[in-house]
Amino acid sequence: MTKSILHKILLIIFWLSACGLGITKALQWPILELILTPILPLTLVALYHFLNGKDQTIYFAFSFCLLGDIMILSENTNYFVSGLTAYWGASILFSFSLYRELNISMREAVNKTKMRIPFLIYGVYFILLMYFIQPYFGEVFIPTLIYALSLSFTCAFGFVVYFNRKSNPSLYFCLGLFFISIGASIIGLNRYLFDYIPLRFFETLFYAPSLFFIFLYFKTKKTSD
Repeated sequence: MTKSILHKILLIIFWLSACGLGITKALQWPILELILTPILPLTLVALYHFLNGKDQTIYFAFSFCLLGDIMILSENTNYFVSGLTAYWGASILFSFSLYRELNISMREAVNKTKMRIPFLIYGVYFILLMYFIQPYFGEVFIPTLIYALSLSFTCAFGFVVYFNRKSNPSLYFCLGLFFISIGASIIGLNRYLFDYIPLRFFETLFYAPSLFFIFLYFKTKKTSD
């Protein structure tokens, strides 16, 4: 089997699994959802390894994502908090990768007025989101607050890095983090506020591309370094 064929097969598996996962979430098939959920990050990690990727960060970050994906499937509060903790670990690793992408100091990167705009936008988004969901989250509000703050910072930082670098890898990372923020918001709001089952399809609609864009960052960064 040639490399190009295996590459295509893994991508097909990823996107078919993503479509299947979205459908199983909407139709409430928990067994299939549990089976398909780990396939998304595992497929991309396998593909990155197949491409001889050298950056170990993706393995740890996607492992945290995988743990979080599985944990939040449970209705148990402790599992949900554990899932948020895993996602928080992934967001820290993403921030670390973004910092390495900068060719200047953090202070210089945000010194210009336009560089502060992403932090302002995500700051307002974070405050409004926490304000509306606070009455519904109960005992999981504090863990959710910590994770949402971490993710908001990482997403805003992603835009700052892209504005500074203007490279394809930084664009992929920025898009991936943007999609993660939307997907995470849908998961939280739909779980504790709306509870609208068909909306679960959109969780995967945003989450699968987010993983793929982040994978593209590590893939293209390998070839551009």
